[in-house]
Amino acid sequence: MDTSQEVMLHDPQHQLFVEKYFEFTFNQTKAAIAAGYTKKSARNQAYRLMKNDDIRKAIELRLSELVMSKNEVLARLADHARGDMGDFANVKSARTLASHPNSNLIKKFKRTITTTTTDKDDAKETTTEEKIELELYDAQGAMIQIGRYHSLFTDKTDLTTAGDKLLAPMVFLPAVESDEP
Repeated sequence: MDTSQEVMLHDPQHQLFVEKYFEFTFNQTKAAIAAGYTKKSARNQAYRLMKNDDIRKAIELRLSELVMSKNEVLARLADHARGDMGDFANVKSARTLASHPNSNLIKKFKRTITTTTTDKDDAKETTTEEKIELELYDAQGAMIQIGRYHSLFTDKTDLTTAGDKLLAPMVFLPAVESDEP
């Protein structure tokens, strides 16, 4: 579909239905209710709206904008495969982590703040420690996915011989009758 053309929906309720369709993760009935249709009629209205060519085109256009290209998928996997925990060694706080150029490589992030108060020479001393735990995406898993895409691995399954070697093929030729004795 040509994504350079925008589908104009003249009915604001139809436009709202399309927006809510994505907001409610493709739930047509919830989208219809949010667009102003009654709960009683929402399911039927959603069915009818999804048959409308302009609405379907608007949804297809939005989906085409959301979908990753195969090159984008491969680039993201390559970033994950190249991810290195050393890139984050100098990160001292969650604030600096948020603006880190490789923050897209982080799969899990845990921040723990510990506040300790101690009595020292008739005065209370408070110390705060921030601990950051990171988990990056699996580099080996990313490399395997890229390798599969490029057909670097061949999965071999023997369905016929239970592991025994295959016999050389035998060729049978038809008997030829000869006029000679």
